[in-house]
Amino acid sequence: MAYAEPGDRLEHVSVARQASGRHTLGLFFSSTALADAEQAALRLTLRALRSDAFAGCAVERCEAALVTGPLGH
Repeated sequence: MAYAEPGDRLEHVSVARQASGRHTLGLFFSSTALADAEQAALRLTLRALRSDAFAGCAVERCEAALVTGPLGH
């Protein structure tokens, strides 16, 4: 994602379109602490929303979950 900075530690992004026309944005970070991932997600999303590309968009909810990496690693 063009709005990410190296300190965000963004790994990849997924987008799911809902039947209502809304979208769910999944941001995956390589953070080891949940609070760090939550803060990075909000920072990155707000950075993107300040651009013309996302004019008219808003954040309704920002949540995070901490999951472990692939098994065997």
